[in-house]
Amino acid sequence: MKHGSMRGRRWSNETLTKACKIRLACGGVGYDLLREFNYPLPAQRTLRLRMEHLKFSPGILHEVFNALKPKIELMIEEEKHCALLLDEMAISPRYDFDPSTGIVIGKPTLPSSDNNYEELASHGLVYMLSGATSSWKQVVGYQLTGKSFDANMVVNDIKNIIHEGEKLGLKVDVVISDMAGQNQAVLRQLGIRAGRYSPVRGATQHPCDPQRKLYVSPDPPHIFKNLRDHLTNGSVIKIPNEIVAIHQLHSDEVSIKYIEMLLNKEREMELKMAPYLKESCIKPSHFEKMKVSLAVRLLHHDTGAAIRYCVERNLMPKEALTTAWFCETMFQWFKLITSRTRSLALSENIPDKYDQATKFLQDQISLFHKIKIGTSNRYAWKPVQTGVILATTNALNLAEYYIKNKGFHYVCLGHFTQDAIENLFSQIRFVNPVPSPKYFKMALRLISVAQYFKTNRRGNYEIDDSTYLAEFFSVTQRAHLEEEQPEDSLDELILDFVVQSRISASEEQSLYYLAGSLLAKIIKRYTLNCPICLAFVKTEQEDPSIQELKRLTELKAFGKLIFASR
Repeated sequence: MKHGSMRGRRWSNETLTKACKIRLACGGVGYDLLREFNYPLPAQRTLRLRMEHLKFSPGILHEVFNALKPKIELMIEEEKHCALLLDEMAISPRYDFDPSTGIVIGKPTLPSSDNNYEELASHGLVYMLSGATSSWKQVVGYQLTGKSFDANMVVNDIKNIIHEGEKLGLKVDVVISDMAGQNQAVLRQLGIRAGRYSPVRGATQHPCDPQRKLYVSPDPPHIFKNLRDHLTNGSVIKIPNEIVAIHQLHSDEVSIKYIEMLLNKEREMELKMAPYLKESCIKPSHFEKMKVSLAVRLLHHDTGAAIRYCVERNLMPKEALTTAWFCETMFQWFKLITSRTRSLALSENIPDKYDQATKFLQDQISLFHKIKIGTSNRYAWKPVQTGVILATTNALNLAEYYIKNKGFHYVCLGHFTQDAIENLFSQIRFVNPVPSPKYFKMALRLISVAQYFKTNRRGNYEIDDSTYLAEFFSVTQRAHLEEEQPEDSLDELILDFVVQSRISASEEQSLYYLAGSLLAKIIKRYTLNCPICLAFVKTEQEDPSIQELKRLTELKAFGKLIFASR
């Protein structure tokens, strides 16, 4: 009434900025509670509507950086350290009318490597900032590209984004990309290199501070897939003679044929020694090659343990031990380099574990300097070797920088991967695997705004306010099924399996391993500590009654599995 109109007043930018800070600090439930107490705050829907003006034109998204300022101010110092991720996804080469800008889009916004603009763009290149110590992420730029792009232009984008982020208080310490041909050109422009005879250079001078280093690192999951591709394409990996001698191996060749032999032996087995191993791991389709999980299943510790067991039982030649050792080694490398839990994080709080992990990673750098990959005595230095060396070297250097220079208690190396940007692409591809330029831009804008409002559950500026109805229903359903399930049904199923099935010695080993694994989980889940009960269900490794059953468990275990009593 005071301003002479029945229409409400438009919220000022100052109030909206304050509202964003309160929303980020209190969470959605706390924010709505303040509104119920008659605090003069706009609705959350209003906040979203007022951000719809983002034009999201290709290039650096300055409007996103402006919106990020209040969010960054709420971060503690450790959370301001971040990585810059860049990656491409395929889009449909076509023209589209963009209603937000009133122009036709579809042409490349970056020139090709020969400085020509192709007629239509076929890829979208996305830049994203991602937390190095916590799980926040934000798209900060994108470009439309053809089959190739000018590496100099991308380097300029990288430097400009770093400048924008550092002006707001962020600390961009590392750039992450895959080892595609265009990105290798970016690495060369930045002076990043690693070769058999050249010194490793994984960092360049930071564009904002000459006293700091900017690390440039390949994405470990992409490297792992590339390594898998070499094996599935028929290449042989030659191990240096000193490694063969140290580990008492009988061959210097790693070959896919021994994994194929294992898969063939387990086709008719109900209880498999390597349950993760599937046909698609060895012969992946075009789209299956994109799945990191299949590469992990192939080069899994269980695969190596199963091959070792087969060699001990004379089911495979001793030359297969080299492939087993390589699977176990690469699986351990991948676990460390992509760790996101404290149990696998690098920390000086446990000096022995820290020294052991760093020594193992240094050994992998030495290994990939010396291995040879190829076929028919034609071996050459491969990009995957450069990738492993750079990624591992930078992981060690970043861990030392954060722990010793910045005083961090631990570092999870999994924060230095492209998982965040790959998840973004999965969301965009959900409706259309190859989106049009218009849909790519629209989806990118919507997801970016959602990322802004998506606060970090474990960070200092988030109070988790979510209610997961899907999990509630699943728990309710499980409880209902448990009520209806007869108490002795599981026992009857096991008894029927044992009585009616004639299992092989290998399956007996798998069953014993499964029993120990389940027993360990039950003891941990229910905190069982009754000595009488524990003595009844578990035994010591030296127990004579389990000597014929425990070998696969010994090969698979990392010293944590329980040996079930017979």
